[in-house]
Amino acid sequence: MARGQENLMSDRTPALTSTPTEASRAVRLLGERELALLSAAVVDVAPDWSVELCGTDTHDRSLLVMPEGADDMIGPTFMIHAVNGAIRLDQLRFDDIQILAERAHLSEIVHILRVRLASLSLMAVSASTTRH
Repeated sequence: MARGQENLMSDRTPALTSTPTEASRAVRLLGERELALLSAAVVDVAPDWSVELCGTDTHDRSLLVMPEGADDMIGPTFMIHAVNGAIRLDQLRFDDIQILAERAHLSEIVHILRVRLASLSLMAVSASTTRH
C-alpha cells in the first residue's frame, strides 16, 4: 500500500466515512457564500421569507430561514447548521424543535428545504382561496 493511501485509510471517521478535513469543511461551509446561495434558492419558492446568517464563531454558525415576522402561524423557522461534520436541517415551530434531515452536502439540505417551502406555499394559497 502506498504511503498516501495509508494516511487516507487511517483518517477515515466511521460515522460519515470522511476525512477530518472534509468534516471540518462542513463546519466552515456556513458563511456569506452559503447565505447568498440559500437566499437565491429561497426567494424563488418563498419570496416573503427571510434568510439570515447567525453566529460569530465559525464553528457555531447557523443559517435561519423564517417567514415574514417569524410568525409561527405562517410557517416554521428552519435552521441549518453543522453537526459532527454533517449539515443538519431543523425546524422550529411553537417552541418545538424537530430534526428534519442530516446530510453531507449543503445542496442536499437546500433541496429538502425548497420542497418544504413549496408545500407550505401551496397550503397557504389553498387556505386563502375562497369559492363563490
